[in-house]
Amino acid sequence: MSDEFPAELAEVAAAGWRRQIVARNDRDSAALAARFTAYGLHPIVLKGPATRAALGEASERTSSDVDLLVGPAEFNAAERLLRSVGYRRVKGVHADTWWAPGQPDVDLHWTIPRVGVDARRVWEVLDSCRVPLLVGDGQGSPGGQGGRIEVLAPGPRLVHLAIHATLDATGRPQDDLRGAAARLTPADWEAAATVARDLNVAESVAWALASVGLDADAARFGRPHLEPAMPHEAGFVAFVRSRVHWRERLRRQQRLTEKWATWNLGRLGRLVTGRARLNQRIAMRLRGRP
Repeated sequence: MSDEFPAELAEVAAAGWRRQIVARNDRDSAALAARFTAYGLHPIVLKGPATRAALGEASERTSSDVDLLVGPAEFNAAERLLRSVGYRRVKGVHADTWWAPGQPDVDLHWTIPRVGVDARRVWEVLDSCRVPLLVGDGQGSPGGQGGRIEVLAPGPRLVHLAIHATLDATGRPQDDLRGAAARLTPADWEAAATVARDLNVAESVAWALASVGLDADAARFGRPHLEPAMPHEAGFVAFVRSRVHWRERLRRQQRLTEKWATWNLGRLGRLVTGRARLNQRIAMRLRGRP
């Protein structure tokens, strides 16, 4: 008898595992959205079940965390809620990552990347584009298997997927973009173009669509051109001239400054306590020096 695991059974096992991850992410998204809503907040689920809905009911696209967008006026309250249930924060540029032992990671967004408007305008535009989505059993009861969440409508959802495709070249965001684009109606495309213009991100969306071979659809958004959000994307001069909003750059610089300050405070602390000299002696001993 062969000791090799049959390929057919391996595929069945992998498919079952994907379904388990999808079901868990649906439950986590619904539970967190319900918790936020009970706290008086109005979150929009950006990815996970929202992306799967864009790809079709049979999609088994996995997702391990929960991405929520809240308005600037509700962001502090959302932070307090997550802290109250044991979450800790890792600061980001357009979203902070929150984690807690045994709980799903949460990316709490106050804006989205690549856009050329501030966070209040982002919320104003996207808040008007929300639609309900039932996930799992749709009941939303404690211990249940799903519930009702709110996601972006298909057109605005495609804009977000396109932005994601400009930031991640691993291939999966590009597949998501193609799959979602294939399901849009003419009205959805019109809504997508309007939202992209309102967010000042239309040319970058056109660039993302053209990069996956959807040139005809890209033409709806104007000239394909990636507005750089980082210097390495098009050089420092293009980065400085980019219409990507300066507040995003300020947040990125703020995060870099915080990391630099934390590192230097750690160095200062080691000098004051003598740990720096101890670390040096240990390193010298490991290198075989007296």
